[in-house]
Amino acid sequence: TTVTLATSAASTVHGGSATFTARLPAAATGTVTFYDDTVAGNRVALSGAVNLTVAAGATTGTATFTTTALAAGTRSIVALYSGNTNYTPSTSTAVTQTIAKATPTATVATPTAAIYGSAATLTATVARVPGGAIPTGTVTFKYGATTLGTAGAASSPVHGVATRTAACDVVE
Repeated sequence: TTVTLATSAASTVHGGSATFTARLPAAATGTVTFYDDTVAGNRVALSGAVNLTVAAGATTGTATFTTTALAAGTRSIVALYSGNTNYTPSTSTAVTQTIAKATPTATVATPTAAIYGSAATLTATVARVPGGAIPTGTVTFKYGATTLGTAGAASSPVHGVATRTAACDVVE
């Protein structure tokens, strides 16, 4: 039984949507499971069993799976057909899906005036890439080579925000 696998786009940004479609003969009822087969010997299931569907008059059945959870890098995706009483189980040829690292933008809000020796609040806003994942991680505030502080990035549906209060020195 031949399983033909296709991707909606050969590349996307991390957190972006990738859709995979497996095609089999119309009479090949059963299920298809999609896997990330990037690391030899460590096939990772991306989906549960997806039922094959056949449109009226179609000569092929399809199973479709969409994900936003692929890690950055070049991924090797395969589809495994479960088989039925007339068709043997089989695996598709791998399709390559390239997931680019997201490059978010960061902006920093500083106080308009700071008094020597007093605390000032520095706020960094890290915006996600359109179609990309919400940024995570930490923000480090620096003045030249001096680290003023670090803060974890909180996430929200639109952007991540990290706030840190640090002592500021007045410079000339």
